[in-house]
Amino acid sequence: MVMPSKSEFVVPLQVGENYYLFSSLIGSLDLIDEDLFKTFCLPNPNLAQLDEGLIEKLQKRGFLSASTDSKYYSNDVPRKERIPRFYLMYSFNCNMRCTYCFEKDDLNDEKPITSQALKDVFNSIEHIIEEKNYKTSELILYGGEPLLRENHDVVCETLEACRKSHLRVSIITNGANLLFYRDLLKSFKDLVNSVIVTIDGCKDVHDGRRRLVSGESSFDLLMDALDFLSNEGIHATIRTNLDQENIRGQMNLIESFFLNPEYSNQRTLIYYRVHSVAKDKQIKLSELFDFFAEIKEFRNKFDIKFGSNELNRIRHLLEEKKSITPRLNYCFLDNTYVFSPSGQIYSCTEAIGDESFLLGESNSEHRLKYERQNHLVSLESGNRSHCPKCNLRPICAGGCRFHGSCNYFEIIDLLKRYIEVNY
Repeated sequence: MVMPSKSEFVVPLQVGENYYLFSSLIGSLDLIDEDLFKTFCLPNPNLAQLDEGLIEKLQKRGFLSASTDSKYYSNDVPRKERIPRFYLMYSFNCNMRCTYCFEKDDLNDEKPITSQALKDVFNSIEHIIEEKNYKTSELILYGGEPLLRENHDVVCETLEACRKSHLRVSIITNGANLLFYRDLLKSFKDLVNSVIVTIDGCKDVHDGRRRLVSGESSFDLLMDALDFLSNEGIHATIRTNLDQENIRGQMNLIESFFLNPEYSNQRTLIYYRVHSVAKDKQIKLSELFDFFAEIKEFRNKFDIKFGSNELNRIRHLLEEKKSITPRLNYCFLDNTYVFSPSGQIYSCTEAIGDESFLLGESNSEHRLKYERQNHLVSLESGNRSHCPKCNLRPICAGGCRFHGSCNYFEIIDLLKRYIEVNY
């Protein structure tokens, strides 16, 4: 018998007085005794001391491997193709001043994108689709705020170009001017996948975080806009950005979104953690899970999601018992193209101005720097020398390439909390 070795992806955990082995690759979770736990905590444990039957069982459960596990974690493994997304920014201009906006230093008065610059964008999109052999793709209007009143003509021009190019469209907007665009949205609603608006809580909470430049409330405008979208059959995605200020009291917001059963199948609610606030105002992954567990009844009834790669991966492995392919990258940088107001193309929506994420220019016929894109996706990019050897890498895939922080201990705490609640 060839003696197997400890899997690259086995995670020994102590939760209270109990000990577990968890496989971050396939989701196996077994209760074990303290001696076996101590054995697996060693970098290179002596497995010859274990009973042959136990070794066989541990191997079947994915905690031991006769060869390297890396073959399961390579580009050769078939994966579900992700639709490429092209983000178009007309300008950084915005009619809101949100307390946590990461673009607040760029919210200057700029002229909207010109018709020629817009043509350059669509030429670039056409070339990228051809070079990468994409079958389907989506254009996302992004900002700043894309639906400013002064952008009406260029938005119309964009939607007409999308129709000619057979591109689907989503719009990320603060929603304050949605009713001003009602006629345009009615005319092009066959192209629109979703309109994404942000609502951070009930009226007082939301308005305290997301006010118009004039100081006026935006909450009532958004409620009217959501009713308009639902009446027109346009899918609305409500994004809620969570931190310590608003994570409590979300139940009333959920009920108000899905109160009308006619609208419930036309709305999606997605929760995200805010990272652009002080550390003490951010919520931890374990706190996000507590909220996730708290609203289980609503999650079972309505389309409520969480924009946390780590939580979603663990949920798929432990709760849904699904065998899914390990993550190769954190946020699909290899299929993301962000067109900045100045015509530059980046691979991350938050990295505009950072040359390490710059792929090229929309007014150039030169080939984009796809090798830079591939490098960013790899675990070798940035300060990630520890990532190729990390037993959690199928879950986090090296973390956010832009922010560069390691969430290892947060993920461990999340795993422990998940086990504590569910097992």
